[in-house]
Amino acid sequence: MVRALAGALLASACLACSGTPDGPVTVRNGRPAMGTLLEITLVAPDRERAQALIDECHARIAALEARVSSWDAGSDTSQLNRTAGGEGWTPVAPETVEILEAARAFAGATGGVFDVSVGPLLALWRDAEAAGRWPDEVAIERTRRAIGAQRIQVEAGGNAASAGRARLEAGMALDLGGIAKGWALDRVGAWLRDQGVEHALLNFGGSSLLAIGAPPGEPGWRVGIAARARGTGVLTLSDIHVSISESFGQFREIQGRRVSHVIDPRRGTPVAGETLAIAAGDSGAAAEAWSTSLLVLGGDGIGAARKAGLEVLVMTEATTVRTAGFPTLVWNEAPDR
Repeated sequence: MVRALAGALLASACLACSGTPDGPVTVRNGRPAMGTLLEITLVAPDRERAQALIDECHARIAALEARVSSWDAGSDTSQLNRTAGGEGWTPVAPETVEILEAARAFAGATGGVFDVSVGPLLALWRDAEAAGRWPDEVAIERTRRAIGAQRIQVEAGGNAASAGRARLEAGMALDLGGIAKGWALDRVGAWLRDQGVEHALLNFGGSSLLAIGAPPGEPGWRVGIAARARGTGVLTLSDIHVSISESFGQFREIQGRRVSHVIDPRRGTPVAGETLAIAAGDSGAAAEAWSTSLLVLGGDGIGAARKAGLEVLVMTEATTVRTAGFPTLVWNEAPDR
């Protein structure tokens, strides 16, 4: 399981609210968002300014979640899923156009491994778990053929502020959970920088993170991770997006077999083996898409991830491979492999 140890580790650098009467203060605040906890740690001239920035970040995240969450019946994603296979187009917000276009681009870059239309396959395996029976090959193949992010149709509006439109083919269903947190951090991070923020850490449950600068006087924000096959470690981050994924961070059991929650859309089946993948770079959406894809591709995907501008680490039970520019990572319980 991958989990964040950031709360304890950051305590050495800052308290929930710390600072001096005449100097900058550090404020940390966490709230539920996108199915996890979003913790924001921010340095500002005073507490009032810090809290106002944090409140606005949470509000912006909530607005983006309302657009793309498949758990919100009123979201663009839910409306597209309901109208899949219809003849008409569904109006969608400019933000939804942006994330769908990004998802299609990542599908192409990963050879179809990253696929936000994988919803029907996820449902197939959830149903298999509920029934306690392995799905038959015919059902897997029929469902696999119904998906494909490249077949999502999306058109932007006349300008950046106007609504666009999109539609899905029959049998398709979107699940943007594999990109939404990183994409939201891209947008909120850009806004924070526009406000002059130079020191902040945004942490989505230890899986998607954005480090802006570093804590004053420190080389970077220290974030704890835990890997089932390795123990605990500490990442040191500055001016970077990071996404952390693990194939058996969640799993289900069907007929006595442990099954990963990560599906290979090319085959329609869960990935085998325990893999930890971490991707780091300038884009939260790209980091999230690639950390997920590397659970399927393993070491074979490292070259393509590097070509996409990312530094990555891929760890299995047998090996660990990291690129030369990967952030500093120190394991606590064993020497690095």
